Amino acid sequence: MNRRDLIKRSLAATAAVALPGRLFAQANPTAARDARLMGIARDELARVGAQIWRRDIVGIADFGLHSAHKRFHFVDLENERVASYHVSHGTGSDGEHDGWLKRYSNIEGSEASSRGAFMTRSWYVGRYGTSIRLDGLDPTNSNALPRAIVMHQANYATPEHVDRWGRLGRSNGCFAMGPEQFDRALIDLSGGRLVVAGSYGFAEDGSIVRPPVVQTDLLRNDLYDHTQPRRWARGPVVLVGDAAHPMRPHLGQGGCQGLEDAAILARFLQLRPDPADAFASFATFRRRRVRPLVRESAMIGRIVNLRPAVLSGAASRATGLIPEAVVTRHLASIAGRSAFRLPTEADVGALPAG
Repeated sequence: MNRRDLIKRSLAATAAVALPGRLFAQANPTAARDARLMGIARDELARVGAQIWRRDIVGIADFGLHSAHKRFHFVDLENERVASYHVSHGTGSDGEHDGWLKRYSNIEGSEASSRGAFMTRSWYVGRYGTSIRLDGLDPTNSNALPRAIVMHQANYATPEHVDRWGRLGRSNGCFAMGPEQFDRALIDLSGGRLVVAGSYGFAEDGSIVRPPVVQTDLLRNDLYDHTQPRRWARGPVVLVGDAAHPMRPHLGQGGCQGLEDAAILARFLQLRPDPADAFASFATFRRRRVRPLVRESAMIGRIVNLRPAVLSGAASRATGLIPEAVVTRHLASIAGRSAFRLPTEADVGALPAG
C-alpha cells in the first residue's frame, strides 16, 4: 500500500467516525443543554442518596426561564434522552404576572414555588383531577406536604395558553402542566422518583439565560402579638409607637401611627407646659384613635394566618367575593371614626391633667 492510499483510507475512517456525531448534532440541537441536565440529575440523585428509590427518570423544573418556554424536563438517564414541556410557577412567585419567577418560598400561605429536591409519592384525585403528591427533601421545600404542593394538570399551563397570552397562568405554588403533558408525568415520575426545581436558565442550545429580574428566596418572618400596656404615661415617661400600641402589619398602619404619635405628642407639649400633664393627655387622646386600628389589624391577621394553611387560603379567596363598595365603606368607617387631627385648645381643656 502506497502512502497516498494510506492517507485516503485514514481520511475515510476519520470521516466515518465523525459522521454519526455530526448527524446527531444536527438531529438534536439541544444536545448541549441535555448534557447539562443529565449532569444535574446525576448530581442531585447522588446528593439525596437512598431517599429516592426509583432512579431511572428525573424531573427538572428550570424556573430560570420565562414561563412561555418548555422548562420542565423529563431526564431519562437510562436511555440518555430529554423531553421538555411547559410548567407553571406559583402566584406568590410572580405577583406582576409577567411570566418570570421572582421569588421562592417555603412559607405556608405564600402560594409561591419552592426550590430544591422533591420525592414523588402516590396519586390522588383532587381539585385538578389526578395529581401527584410531593415530599420536600430540602430546608427550602420542607413544607411541601402541609402546603399541598403537588403536580397536577391545568388548562392554564398549555401551549395554547402561551400562544394566546404569551405566558402560562400561575398555580398556588404547585407544578402545573397541560393535561396531555401531565399524563407523561403520571407514567414517568410518580412513585418514588426525583423532581428538582431551581433557576438554571438553560436555553435550548445550552447557553445560559439571565433573567431580567432578581430571583430570591422569601424568608420566614414570624409574627408575635404583644399585649398593649395598660398605661402609656407615668410621670416624666411616655410610650409611643409600637411600644404603646403594637399591631399586626395587615393594615399597614404600624409606622403611620408612630408618625402620628410624634406629631400629636409635640402638639401636647406645646399646649401643656408640664411634660407629665402633656404625656397623660397624649395617652388619653391617642387611645381613641389607635384602638380600632389595633382590633382591625388583629382580626385580619387571625384570618390570614388560619391553620391549616388551606383555611387561610380559602378565606383570602373568599374576600374577593365581597363587593368592593362594601370593603370601601368598612375601611372608611374605621378611618372616619378616628381620622388623624392635631389636638386643639378645646381638646386639652376637656382632658384631665396628669
